[in-house]
Formats: sequence, structure tokens, C-alpha cells
Amino acid sequence: MQNRIAEIHEVKEAERQTDSEFRKLPFPHTKHPVSKWHLLTAFEDGLRNTLWTLTRNLPPDKINVELSGFMLLLDRFKYSLRYGLERIYLEQPATDLIKVERQIIPTAYEAAAKFIQFGDDYLLASRAFGSFHAGNARAFHGASRNLLILGQLGLEWVNLEDS
Repeated sequence: MQNRIAEIHEVKEAERQTDSEFRKLPFPHTKHPVSKWHLLTAFEDGLRNTLWTLTRNLPPDKINVELSGFMLLLDRFKYSLRYGLERIYLEQPATDLIKVERQIIPTAYEAAAKFIQFGDDYLLASRAFGSFHAGNARAFHGASRNLLILGQLGLEWVNLEDS
């Protein structure tokens, strides 16, 4: 019982840290519409590059098998996009309507890509935290002292920061 209480405390702290790190990410741009456009553009480019990477050297008879795995990635990608858009809508309100120039601003594009990448990490962490709180996973420290969450299907999440 005491061990579970300690696990709960550590997992809640890891959740707090994960949320805090996500909130610290700088927005792609200071203007809401420009942030959204860059997030969507980086997302679209990521999908296109993933599809090309998966299928470029495949014979036609193998594409269906490879694309079935892509569907699992696509499910994760949509949450990466959702978390980024949600944060933009909540914390960077659309106060003015401006026409977005459809020209890439490199720093905004890179920031948008970080939103997407962190969104994927955030999804995996959220799922692991949910498994833990539902009683379907355990939390412990590995040899590196990183917080690990081990669920029924194996390792679900690793906190790469020292806890």
C-alpha cells in the first residue's frame, strides 16, 4: 500500500512536469492564424514525408501491409496536432483576423514541428498516466533512475528527466 502511494506521488509529479514542459513550448508565431497555419503545414509535410519514406522502395503488393501500420501512426499524429491546436486556441486567442501569407517562416515552422513532436510524446505520456491511474500499470525507477511506467503491453512511458 505504501509503495503504491509513493508511485502515485511520483506519477502525479511526472504528469505535472510533462504539462509544464508542454506549456513552456513557444508558440510558432505571435499571431494566432500564423501559428495555426504553420502547425498545419508542418503536420501535412510530416504526413507526406512519412508516407513517402514508408512506400518509396516497396513493391506494389507490399504497400497495403505497410499502410496498415501507417494507420496506427496516423492515429498518433492526429493527437499531436490536436494538442498543439488546443494550446493555440486556449492560450493564443484569435483576436484579429489577418490574411496569412502562405510563405514559410523558418523559425515558426521549426516551432510548429516541435509542437507536433512534443504532442506525440505528450500523447504517449497521457496514455501511460491513464493506464497507471486505472490500475493497469506500475511505476518504478529503472537503473538510470528514470521513472518508467510498465503496463500490460510492456513499457508505456519513460520520464527522461531525473525525478
